[in-house]
Amino acid sequence: MSGATQQQFNSKYTAFTNDFNSLTGNITSRKDQIPINQNRKNQIINDIINLNSSPSPPNYDTIMNTYNSNLALRTKLDEHLQELYGSPGSINDIFTQQYDATMYMSIVWSILATSLLYFVFIKL
Repeated sequence: MSGATQQQFNSKYTAFTNDFNSLTGNITSRKDQIPINQNRKNQIINDIINLNSSPSPPNYDTIMNTYNSNLALRTKLDEHLQELYGSPGSINDIFTQQYDATMYMSIVWSILATSLLYFVFIKL
């Protein structure tokens, strides 16, 4: 580095550090000027202390009873959703199969009756 550029660097660095020190000093002095609401501070401390005296969580038996009732409810809801979605084995699926079987048997009976009438009137 040449002498001129080193002097420029030093002067800029000194200006930067002076600005930085004045900023941090300003922040520190402003922090001391913030008013403290003593009542609110005491209320927050009491709230923190009272956290330990809050009601205890439910015991194991209560949790397990709730879990078992939720399982039974979930099974019932799964059955109802199975009916709604028409999955295999649902009532909707059974009625659809019965309807299809009825339609196919009607077609078979129509073909059989038509063939029988044709044989009776044309071949005899």
